[in-house]
Amino acid sequence: MYQPSTPEEYLRYLPVILCNVALGNNPTNAKYRIGNGSAATLFVYLADTVYHLERSWTTDASELQAWVQSGGVAITNVGKGNIFTGGEHFMFVPYIDDDYIYIMDPYLKPNDDYSATDKHGRIEVLQPGTGLLRLKRSDWKWLGFGGFYLFKKEAQTFVTQ
Repeated sequence: MYQPSTPEEYLRYLPVILCNVALGNNPTNAKYRIGNGSAATLFVYLADTVYHLERSWTTDASELQAWVQSGGVAITNVGKGNIFTGGEHFMFVPYIDDDYIYIMDPYLKPNDDYSATDKHGRIEVLQPGTGLLRLKRSDWKWLGFGGFYLFKKEAQTFVTQ
């Protein structure tokens, strides 16, 4: 199993790492998919143990912004009725600033948009092939965020050779 060795690699590959952990590519070979094809939240707790990540939780936009701008990343689990898929769904949050929150949605197909679920045009698709989205922070209450799992890998924990 590939083991990232720098903070930059952890940040770059965290979405792939977490998807692999959820699908069973982890030291215990445990799979965290449940019957309807979605991932059980338990994979988040295994990921931080396997990869020695600092993990926290928040529902606060300012705390999320401070965490991400200090070198961390986040995953959100939106609930049923959200404007992204309408059903429960995990998405990666690579960045947030005072005006926008940026999301990477692994579910977005290259030719898809969110017209079926985003009736008010709140989602701006920046890169269709990667699922990179931008949303106004002023729309926060309409976006369906249940909370954010926050991850960070501290530089001093790495062994250099």
